Formats: sequence, structure tokens, C-alpha cells
Amino acid sequence: MRILAPTAAVFALALSSPSVNADPGAAPAEPPSPAFERLKSLAGEWTGTAGGSGDMKNMPTRASIRVVSAGSAVMLTTDPGGPHEMVTLIHRDDGGVLVATHYCAAQNQPRMNSGPDRQVQEWTYRSGGKDSTDTFDLKRVP
Repeated sequence: MRILAPTAAVFALALSSPSVNADPGAAPAEPPSPAFERLKSLAGEWTGTAGGSGDMKNMPTRASIRVVSAGSAVMLTTDPGGPHEMVTLIHRDDGGVLVATHYCAAQNQPRMNSGPDRQVQEWTYRSGGKDSTDTFDLKRVP
């Protein structure tokens, strides 16, 4: 998945169901999004290594995934508390679309895939017209 934005990386995935309406006086809410529910199931602490063609070569890394804002968003914090801490917030937008906003001073373009106990994130950085890729390989902490 390619992330495109000048300052904060943003991506969207089309979902088959529209967003849930939290207003109790509004029309009945649509069923939960299976994709968003899968993201929520990744909540927990993760640890692993990061490495690739950039400056990072098999460096230890951590991630924390939390369901926040009464279940309306998922927050991924990469290397929490460290000097390179990054935050990605994912929520359902209008029309049943998942939107993630990545907050990173490097303005990178992450590509992510995940599973119930393992995540592999490929981060592509563009600097001086050249791309380099770093890979985060994380496993859930028991």
C-alpha cells in the first residue's frame, strides 16, 4: 500500500460497510467493519527488529497498539518513549473507509500488512530522489 501526503502520511482502504454512527438519536448503526475489527484485534505490545537498506540494520524495535476513543480509533505507537517515536492513528471515515494518518517527521511512505501474532511493515523513504526500504518484523509479546 503506498502512502502519499506532503506532511502526514495518509492512506485509505475501501470497506464494504459504511461507518458506524455514534449518535444515539440517529439512524441505526451499520454492522461493524470486519477489517477494522481485525485491526482492533492486534491490540497489545509488540517487539522485534527493524532493518533494511536505510540506516537501520536489524535494530531492536517495539510497537504498542491500543484501541482508543471508545473503540472509534486504533493507535499504533512505534518505539514508544524513544527518540524516534512515531504514531499512526486509524479510524473509520464517512462511507466506510479506513483512514490512517501517520505522524512522522521523516514524511515516509509506509506499506503495512499484519496477522494475529506477527506484523511486517515495509517503510519506503524518499530522500534526494532515491528510495530506500526498511522492514519492521514484529511478534506479539505474550
